[in-house]
Amino acid sequence: EVAAPKEDTIEVYANYGGVVPLANDLTVNVVADLSLVASYNTANKTSFKVMPTATFELNPSNAIIKAGTSTSEIPALIRLKTIAFTDDATYLLPIKISSLSDPTIQINSNLSVLYMAIRCTASAMYVSFDPLKDFVVDANEKW
Repeated sequence: EVAAPKEDTIEVYANYGGVVPLANDLTVNVVADLSLVASYNTANKTSFKVMPTATFELNPSNAIIKAGTSTSEIPALIRLKTIAFTDDATYLLPIKISSLSDPTIQINSNLSVLYMAIRCTASAMYVSFDPLKDFVVDANEKW
């Protein structure tokens, strides 16, 4: 008998930091960028493992910020497949803004990556977020 795969879902919201309110809905597309793990570990003197691709899925991989608002009402979703973890370890899953539906809006490169540390044990999974990073879209690049 095989255990049914378990999934946990994390909602990922995006924020708009422009001075002028959004005139139209803004779609914020995100991707998992596992190539950022090594540089994160070096910069922060940590030793997180790279999140195995079989353990997560981004679906949908975009968040939608409605016109006139500053935070997405419709989040991107990360589905963590807990049955796929094979060892007790702490992994890093960097989620990066890859593009916006409005090419005139700039992505603030200092706030474009959300780092999630995911610690797995035999009986549980714990997720923590880097408190210094969050998704913020800034039309003016003024912070």
